Amino acid sequence: ATSSMEDNKLILGVPQEHITCWRVSFRYQLQKAMERKGFMIQVVEYYKDKVEDTGKHIPGDGQTIETDMAKLVGCKVFRAYQPCVKSMNAVQDFDEYNIN
Repeated sequence: ATSSMEDNKLILGVPQEHITCWRVSFRYQLQKAMERKGFMIQVVEYYKDKVEDTGKHIPGDGQTIETDMAKLVGCKVFRAYQPCVKSMNAVQDFDEYNIN
C-alpha cells in the first residue's frame, strides 16, 4: 500500500514528525544519507519454527519496504544477522559483545 499525505504536511520538503507517514520520513533520511555517501544497516533476526524445530533469518515486512526504498535511491544496504549456533539450533540474544 502506498502512503499519501497533503502537500502542507511537508515544510520545505522535510517530513514532520508525528504527521507524515514513516515511509516518507525514512526515504527522506535515506536520501540525506546518500548525499553524504552513507549507507543503511539492517539487523535481521533469527526465527525458530517450533513445529519443525528449524529456523532461519527472516527480514520483517517493514525491512523489506526499507530495502526497496534503499534500492530506489541507490543506497547500499548492509545486513547484520542475529547470531545462532546451527548445530544446536540455538539463538544467541544480542548483548554487549554483538553491539559496538
